[in-house]
Amino acid sequence: MIIDIKAYLRIGIILSIFTIIRYILKDLEDGEIWTGEIIADVANGFIIGLSWIISMPILIVTNIILAMIMIFYREEDEDNE
Repeated sequence: MIIDIKAYLRIGIILSIFTIIRYILKDLEDGEIWTGEIIADVANGFIIGLSWIISMPILIVTNIILAMIMIFYREEDEDNE
């Protein structure tokens, strides 16, 4: 299985943009929107999008560690039989 990191990055950026738009529209429904609120909305959108992008390396490292543990225990079980 090949992981396309560029596609993963695109998903994160699109998620960030949609989240920013959602937060801004919600603030507009509540009334007037101030510059500070816009900055907070953009920051929240980027935090959510970047967390999506950052999770990729974490998943890869976790899968490598789990594979090594499985290989180690499998060899240990074969030695005990």
